[in-house]
Amino acid sequence: MGKASGVFALIGALAAVIGVFSGWIGDFELTGWDLYKFTEGMLEYYFAPLAIVILGAVTVLVAGIAIGGKGGAGSRILFSLTGVGMIVLIVMFFNELIVTITFGEANFIDLITKHREGFGIGFWMVLGGGIMTAIAAAVPGK
Repeated sequence: MGKASGVFALIGALAAVIGVFSGWIGDFELTGWDLYKFTEGMLEYYFAPLAIVILGAVTVLVAGIAIGGKGGAGSRILFSLTGVGMIVLIVMFFNELIVTITFGEANFIDLITKHREGFGIGFWMVLGGGIMTAIAAAVPGK
């Protein structure tokens, strides 16, 4: 396990965690954390922002170990799992939110392909951070 993989995962995890506290919905400036508190009890996946923060924190700890030279195959597996987990959580959360708001008239795929400007920077940070964290598992060592 190389330091490069740990650094890559660290940057991705930090981006995802910061993204939770940044605007997720365009002009409204609602953060992921606002949506977590607002949708509790309304959405099945309301916990997604909290879970992303927890996955990010675990990844930061393991990335620190990997950067210190003590990471192994377990670190790579964790990076891929937490990265994919972040991506799945944000997509599931947004799909459920969109379907609920539009009363089933639209879904995540409709919105992401036709109205990307409606997504705030925080959404893109979480999505990009999850992708970076997952890719960190494949970054060559040393």
